[in-house]
Amino acid sequence: RDLAVGTRFYGTYGAVFVLSLSTSGAVVSSSEVSPDVSTAISAITTAPAEFGISVAALGDIDGDGAAGDMAIGATFDDSIAADAGIVVIVSLLSSGAINESRVTAIPLSTATTPLPTIVADTLFGFSAAFVGDWGNTGLVNGLVVGAFHDDTAATDAGAIYNLQLADFID
Repeated sequence: RDLAVGTRFYGTYGAVFVLSLSTSGAVVSSSEVSPDVSTAISAITTAPAEFGISVAALGDIDGDGAAGDMAIGATFDDSIAADAGIVVIVSLLSSGAINESRVTAIPLSTATTPLPTIVADTLFGFSAAFVGDWGNTGLVNGLVVGAFHDDTAATDAGAIYNLQLADFID
């Protein structure tokens, strides 16, 4: 039994801690997922990025046998534009360590479908939720991501984006 806890002000950029729990609920071990401890999460370029403001458990979407895949938001990351935000898809090994070869940044990665237009002050990644088969595609891989200050409908109105994870996971 594991629990992921986002700590957006921890360290330089923020972090997520994966806590392994006993059957009684006591913490047996923990591991840190953050740009401070993993060079694979290199998409996060500015501090404070608030990495960990949102965390969505994804199960085993990459099919590697470990059910520790997560979507982690960093709303104040500046890698696209000032405070544009980003979501990082992280695959964990059964030990809780980051699978360094299985980290994908959205919207920086290449996808087969158009990505949302993320501009300065969008705060993409403010919230994230795994929704399974949204849209009756037959693929259980929907991720909804909130963009708190998205300007698509009106200034700072916000938006949600329905993303198909198959577009980002090879």
